[in-house]
Amino acid sequence: MIDYETFMKIKSYHEKDGLNCNQIAAIMGLSFKTVDKWLNGTNLGHYTSFFLRSSDYSHRQ
Repeated sequence: MIDYETFMKIKSYHEKDGLNCNQIAAIMGLSFKTVDKWLNGTNLGHYTSFFLRSSDYSHRQ
């Protein structure tokens, strides 16, 4: 399992920089399979509850 910081870097490279899985894997020294799983949400594990919780409060100020 990768840590939260690594997951956020993968997500940033994909969403902000428009990189694909192969490009991200090469930059970060990860396998294509690892990057692909994390980008497609099949490996979110315990991070899922964090995202659900934080989005529950996004409408509050």
